[in-house]
Amino acid sequence: MAATIVGAGVVFGLIFNQSIDEYIPFLGIGFIIWGLLSGLINELATCFIGADGYLHSYPAPRSVVIYRTIARNLFAAAHNLVLVPILLFAFPTPLTPAIFLVIPAFVLIAINGTLLGMLLGPLCARFRDLPQIIASGTQLAFFITPVIYRPAQLEERLWVVTHLNPFASFMEIVRAPLLGNIPDMHHYLMVAVWTVLGFLIAVPFYTRFRSRIVYWI
Repeated sequence: MAATIVGAGVVFGLIFNQSIDEYIPFLGIGFIIWGLLSGLINELATCFIGADGYLHSYPAPRSVVIYRTIARNLFAAAHNLVLVPILLFAFPTPLTPAIFLVIPAFVLIAINGTLLGMLLGPLCARFRDLPQIIASGTQLAFFITPVIYRPAQLEERLWVVTHLNPFASFMEIVRAPLLGNIPDMHHYLMVAVWTVLGFLIAVPFYTRFRSRIVYWI
């Protein structure tokens, strides 16, 4: 990850004509957070499929599989987050009280990950082509999400990418505080909308079909 951040930071910094001192922390944190988001989506899609032995052997709640998947990805992200203070020290970035907004941001990611697992997990167990479609969609989402480029570079031309892209909002509520900034309110509104939709759609869906998961896998 460190090598990827430095190599890509220098190359894309020159391509986009960005200051290396500011761009590498921006890109590095973006890579780390994107790794968490994409890992959660892809692994939650196959969480029940990969736990067929466990689900057939133990009468525990099915949701344990979802929590285990989220915990594993959070631990993996924690290993990469060790690079963040190194980046902020090597490329001096002002630390502000906004950094504490990272805590509720990760809580929101975990909540939405749980809701996503309740929806995608059973669907992918029932329809086995879905995980490949989701993986391809996640790859596409990387290119339309401000990970390697700044939102301001597209804001005027592709407003939908920076303001209506849920990946961009989940990315920004973590990255902005780490860079000493307060995320724009529309990002929190976008996250709130997706969280509410998740509760309205995923919870009833999971309640309705959770008993069938063991037969689908």
